[in-house]
Amino acid sequence: MKNQLKFFAEFAEIVGVLGIIASLLFVGLQLSFDRKLAVSTQYQNRSEIAIEFQRSNFENNEFVLNSAERWEKERPVFWNEDIEELMRVSGVSMEYMVQRFYRDAMSIYSYDNNYFQFRNGLLDEDAWTNLEEIIRRNLRSPLSRATYHEMRGLHPEFKKLLIELESELGLE
Repeated sequence: MKNQLKFFAEFAEIVGVLGIIASLLFVGLQLSFDRKLAVSTQYQNRSEIAIEFQRSNFENNEFVLNSAERWEKERPVFWNEDIEELMRVSGVSMEYMVQRFYRDAMSIYSYDNNYFQFRNGLLDEDAWTNLEEIIRRNLRSPLSRATYHEMRGLHPEFKKLLIELESELGLE
């Protein structure tokens, strides 16, 4: 009987130790997830600030007109023959091109954030696949492509993805 009690006491100790180990593992996993969520939230907040800055330019008619005047006199650094041809063929105004630039800028910061969320397991693969297809379509536009490369502060992995997508589309 005494041996049986000793066995149960030792068994209870082992179960207790395993319970403590399991709870420590759970706490560790929870801390890791909380950290990942905090970093992702911080990244999203940064993206929202960048998007809001671009939106303020996009919606400010005076800014758009002034930018269009500057762009007419001297094309921006990112401007190339393909963008010039797009503008000529489509018959759009320089104001339209400025607004399109800032609309694309808002989009790229949003895509960058979504890619970061996807890489951290916070956006499902179907949602990301749909967004990636939109990015592919946008990359076919020379202005969108130039805008994407002009934006600063994008995650290096996302920049790498853009280059890979361009390569897949034969747009290098």
